Amino acid sequence: EELRSNNGVEKTDICKNEIICSITPIGYSVSYVPFIMINKSFDIIPDFKFTGDDFDDPNYVNWRNSLSHDETFTFLFFGPVFTSLTVAIMFLIMRSYEYTKRTSVITSLLFGFGTISWAYSTTGYNVVESGFLAILAFYFYRMFRRNNSPLSLLFSGISLGFGLTVRYDFALFVVVLLVFIILEIKNKNNKVKNILCIIV
Repeated sequence: EELRSNNGVEKTDICKNEIICSITPIGYSVSYVPFIMINKSFDIIPDFKFTGDDFDDPNYVNWRNSLSHDETFTFLFFGPVFTSLTVAIMFLIMRSYEYTKRTSVITSLLFGFGTISWAYSTTGYNVVESGFLAILAFYFYRMFRRNNSPLSLLFSGISLGFGLTVRYDFALFVVVLLVFIILEIKNKNNKVKNILCIIV
């Protein structure tokens, strides 16, 4: 007899544990852990039920009461934290191309407020985190081009690898950036060391 779990995966003899059979990528789930631990440790959002007297919006009251206080904290802070980190990395990328601070700040703010990042910053979707990891991987690639440092290449590879565990279609970005990285390695010295760093 086959049963269906909450996430739509059929429960069979092999798949009785919903955590193992989750359709959510593992990196995305792991990313929530620090936020849940922060709220468990510091009890920033306490655990109590809201009524219509607390907030004017009944949909918000229903949403808050349907989640645990740890999940509420995570969903309220996950998007803004990763979006602000993405904007900060965008600033660093602009500075690495030797734009002025003023131009870098304006461009970063336009990216943060003028693109879809702003809309997604209030959600817990994995698009926010994968956007951050894409920008971070590109930043380390840029540092590798400037400094010829294998350590930058290593961090770019880690960002790309973790991005694949957050969102499966991140592979499209990985392929494009890997082409640029391979072409860059081909033109530099220490090819073996650089290739080993990106493989790790």
